[in-house]
Amino acid sequence: MKNKKTGQYAVLKKKLFIKLIIVFAISTLGIFFVRSLISGKAGEFISKLLGIWLHLDESNARRAYFYAIGNLTEPLMAIVILLALLISLTVFAKHFRSVYKELHADHETGAADNK
Repeated sequence: MKNKKTGQYAVLKKKLFIKLIIVFAISTLGIFFVRSLISGKAGEFISKLLGIWLHLDESNARRAYFYAIGNLTEPLMAIVILLALLISLTVFAKHFRSVYKELHADHETGAADNK
């Protein structure tokens, strides 16, 4: 038989892990959403401003902008995903530390081994 306290910690760990996955997914989707905004209508507006600033015609400005955005974002998507994971780990680091400290303290005292 499992100790009631140990079972509660297992449930707590599972809930924290699920929350970590949810925060990671939301932060990754948010980053992809911002990227799609940059390459959509907002990107066309920015390319027009870039064309005015660099004295380019509209087609060359659009080509230059989307080339720069493509080359800046595609190779860096792995870094972006790692950044999202880092954000989510930072959010829940305190909770994970406290759960494992309590589990380790119970293991040291033998409270987790009581039946």
